[in-house]
Amino acid sequence: MKKKNLLALLSLTAVVTATTATALAFTAPGGGVYGSKHDINAYAKIYNGVPSAISGDEQERTCAFCHTPHHAFDPAANNADYLPLWSHDLTEKNYTPYISDTLQAAIGDPLIGPSRLCMSCHDGVVAIDTHYRKSTDTLNPAQLTGDIFSDSDAEHGAVGAGDSLIGDHPIGFNYLDAMNADKAAGNKLAQGIRDISTPFNGNPAGVTIKDTLHLGTTMTCATCHDVHNKDNVASKTGSALDNTGGTETGFNYFVYAPQQRSQLCTTCHNK
Repeated sequence: MKKKNLLALLSLTAVVTATTATALAFTAPGGGVYGSKHDINAYAKIYNGVPSAISGDEQERTCAFCHTPHHAFDPAANNADYLPLWSHDLTEKNYTPYISDTLQAAIGDPLIGPSRLCMSCHDGVVAIDTHYRKSTDTLNPAQLTGDIFSDSDAEHGAVGAGDSLIGDHPIGFNYLDAMNADKAAGNKLAQGIRDISTPFNGNPAGVTIKDTLHLGTTMTCATCHDVHNKDNVASKTGSALDNTGGTETGFNYFVYAPQQRSQLCTTCHNK
């Protein structure tokens, strides 16, 4: 009898361990938003890599942390040009954009298009689980802090910590302006920025630069990152240039090209 009880206990332990391991594994790159690190409902329950007491959405929704089919935010009332059925609190920060003599294009609003939506989680201020009535609901308030995706605290780890984007890759500029300026400069600069028809290196879906530019022209956060985890790719060590073979790394930055050999960078920059 004791032996049967021991076997039952060991079997139960194995099931719990397997379930926990499954719960801690986020969806792989290209596997969709559900179960990925952008599934805030799942992320809330696996806070900092371990199961937590933080509750997710009361209806177990994934999309609801950013979108709503009804009563979405009004773009005009929120000084935003791009709010696709949006339900998440928006960042109120005004950023100093990237500055460099090597950028041959003007930056107007650095948060134009989807970048404002990205910074509404990655500004280090707005709670990432703020959605629907969470921002003002005293009974069911948002429970997560801003940008906990970084290993550092929000103020120092968030991409949008502080009020400056000077140290970050420029966004909010017209890619075509930069490309044409390089061509007009002649000499080696004529090939510095690749044409918008160029596909991302190592991307099996054939996603091109133009596909990811806002309105087909403007560089934003979404030019490099696929927020919904659909057309992005995994990075692998020891793989071929086409990202075949090799061992997949544990990093998922939601980017359209592999990290190794800087294939993401060299998609746009002819180096």
